[in-house]
Amino acid sequence: MITGTFQPFPADGAGALQPVEHCSTRWKRWKNKMVQFFKGNEAALMKAAGNNDVTTIRRILLDNPSSVPPNFRHGKKNRPPALKAAAHGNVEALSVLLGFGASAKDVMTISWWENELPLPIHGGFIFYHYIDPVRYYTPQIIKTLLEDHDADPNTPYGFADLPGPRLSEMTSLERLNMTSLINWDPDRTARLSLQFARDPRTDLNSAINFDRVLFFPWVSSSKLRLPAFPTPSALINLLGQAFLFKNTPLIEFLLNDDRVNPGLPIGSAENLIFIVNRNLMAGYHFNFLPALKAKLLSSREFFNALMLTDHVTTKRDFLNLFRLDPITRIYKYGRISPGPNMREVDRKIAELYPAFQSASGRATNH
Repeated sequence: MITGTFQPFPADGAGALQPVEHCSTRWKRWKNKMVQFFKGNEAALMKAAGNNDVTTIRRILLDNPSSVPPNFRHGKKNRPPALKAAAHGNVEALSVLLGFGASAKDVMTISWWENELPLPIHGGFIFYHYIDPVRYYTPQIIKTLLEDHDADPNTPYGFADLPGPRLSEMTSLERLNMTSLINWDPDRTARLSLQFARDPRTDLNSAINFDRVLFFPWVSSSKLRLPAFPTPSALINLLGQAFLFKNTPLIEFLLNDDRVNPGLPIGSAENLIFIVNRNLMAGYHFNFLPALKAKLLSSREFFNALMLTDHVTTKRDFLNLFRLDPITRIYKYGRISPGPNMREVDRKIAELYPAFQSASGRATNH
């Protein structure tokens, strides 16, 4: 893309307006030519992606369509040129590379580094080569990526082949949400997560098993203390993740989107109630109570999970949630006595679900 000002310039005897390049643009292009001469096409393409020299990018890819594939990796960080353009916020360079066949999915989920980096896990060391780039992108970069036909917002991050049980995978949206609490700019991270959430292709009922999540150093922070979840498998759906990491804009969006079912995936409903109740008791998200209650009451999957659970604490938390007044932050009715009768608890829960009553008027029970 040529940048500069327009000045009169004689052309065919008339004073036509012609672009005049800035010195910095010509200097960048000259440096990229020198890199191409001394180091080759791949190095020059990487350099041009980093300094947004779209003219050089087009020239190299048009002149060398077979020898320089758009998804090659180069340099110490072993990354493709499209990822370098995205990392530098160069929207024009990224658009050109995507037009030549660069993979938007790779740019959203590929690592910056492919060198092995030691990370402490459970007192020992494993070697893992992954640092996620998406949280460093600008809103314009993410918009450009999502508009590409190759983009898939549900593509999980690829984890290395580590010994032991397979690690839980997460999407770009889940990764952004996870860093929203401890990121240096949580408002920016929350806005980026909303870009993925608003995409109609995004699965808003995904989940992460937090027993199998590889926490990176910036996530394993003193700001986050994961609780002991009530179920053996710590499966947390996206709504629960948003509450867990206090991503307020994402919570508001999910509670008002019809695609979200708080009872899905199966096995995540109990942990959702646990997280919400824990945050409410700490004073968070009281203004979301009306929308949250409406969302919970609209889900048959959530109701079935609640009725089938053997955890008395989960049912008690659910009833306490519905008795809590979001304005006064006090309970409207008395608390459930310790060691409640399960049949009585089930009856009270069923009363909250009039839409699930049978034709005879009796509440659905399991």
